[in-house]
This record gives sequence, structure tokens and C-alpha cells, in this order.
Amino acid sequence: MNGRPARPLGEARRRGLLIIWGAQLMSLALFLLITRLVRVPASDNEILLLVLGLMGVMTFGLSFVVRAKLLSQSVVQNRPDLATTAYVLAFALCESCALFGLVAYFVTGRGESLYFFIPAAVGLLLHFPRREHFTDPPPAGAGFTDAA
Repeated sequence: MNGRPARPLGEARRRGLLIIWGAQLMSLALFLLITRLVRVPASDNEILLLVLGLMGVMTFGLSFVVRAKLLSQSVVQNRPDLATTAYVLAFALCESCALFGLVAYFVTGRGESLYFFIPAAVGLLLHFPRREHFTDPPPAGAGFTDAA
């Protein structure tokens, strides 16, 4: 043996998600930095800005629906891999809101497109991986038994 204590699989999954979560936050910061460094001439394409804004808000809201649905399935089916999938999809949907803002900025050049980054960041902060979603199930035969 290697002499190191075994770590529970649930905690390993959560640590992996924390790394992905941090990378997603860093990508939001990089997108924001890019919009501050690259100047684009402004245009009057308000319709496109509105459509991209609505798509961003929809993906933001969808991230919570998808996460809740997959987390409940994870508990019912006793599948921790669904909890991991739930969080990764929620992260991606929140980041897509920022991507819509980045596209809106480069297409329209309007400063309002930077507001798309706010729900993306708030969503990522609200989707911080919770420890209780990654607890390992008890070993088979553990717990109380019905003697009656």
C-alpha cells in the first residue's frame, strides 16, 4: 500500500468541481478584462442587444432549473455522478450568459452588454458546490436494521 489514507469519492468529486468553479470565475474575469482592453465602435443595434439579453436571462434561469432537477434525480437514483453533471451544466449555463454579453459587446460595442456579466457571476456564486450534495452513501449493511 502507499501509506496514504483513502479519501471519500464524494469529497474528491467536490474538489474537482471546486476547481472547475474557480476556472469558470476566472474566465468571467478574463472576458471582462477583454472588453475593457478592446475598444469596439458603438452601433445602434438595440434589437440584437435585447435578444442576446433575453437569451442570457433565460440561460441564467435555466441553470437553476437544470441543477435542481438533476440533483433531485441524483438523490432518488442514488447516483452521485448526476450531482456532478448538475453542477457542471449549471456552471456552463451561467457562463453562457457572460458569453452572450461578450458577443453583444463585440457586435454592438455598447456598454450595456457588460451588464450580462452580473447575472453570470451571481449565478456562479449561487451554484457554489455544496458539501451535502457529495456525501458518500453508507456502506451496504450499515445503519439500523428492523429486527421485528
